[in-house]
Parts: sequence; C-alpha cells; structure tokens
Amino acid sequence: MVKRRPNYGSNIPLAREELLKIALDVESNGDTANADNIRHIVSRLLKRRRGSRSAPAQHARPTRKQVDEVKKLAKTTSLSQQEIAEKVDLNAGRVSEILAGLRDANGSIR
Repeated sequence: MVKRRPNYGSNIPLAREELLKIALDVESNGDTANADNIRHIVSRLLKRRRGSRSAPAQHARPTRKQVDEVKKLAKTTSLSQQEIAEKVDLNAGRVSEILAGLRDANGSIR
C-alpha cells in the first residue's frame, strides 16, 4: 500500500521504492519480463537530473580591494552585511561569501 503524505510536488524516491515493490510482486507471479521493464523504468527514468545549465553571474567578481575592505569593516565596525555591501558596492550575498571564506583575496570562489 502506498504511504499517503502531504502533496509537496513529486516524490521521486517514494515512487522508486513503490515501483520496486511492484516489480517484486510481478516477478513473484512469474512475469519476469514486466518486472524487468519496471526495474528499467526505475533505473533509467526515475532519477533527478542535475542542472546542466546555470544562470549567468549577475554581478562582477569582487576586487581584491573590495575583499579587503569587507573584511576590515566586518572586524572594526558593527555594520550588518547589508550595510557593508552598500558601502563597498557589492551585494550582500558576495559579502556573506567573503566573510564565510568562500572567496579568496582575489574575489575568486575557493
């Protein structure tokens, strides 16, 4: 019996699990060809695909001067990341990346 869960969109892992149970039942009734077809569907078609395309960068990579300034302001002031971003002309996401160590002194992603 299929477990009923709230509908939050597709649930590929649950679909895979249930189809494999059906394949076992079908095979136990002697229908190996259809059981193999179900397993083929599960192994080939019911997989989440990784995105092959990513969105283009919306903002330029921060300069070394901007990276240094962000670190200096974070250490010497009580400004929020949003306020630092406005002062250094970056977006808050870039400031967060710099402070988390995800960007090096050249502004490149580590």
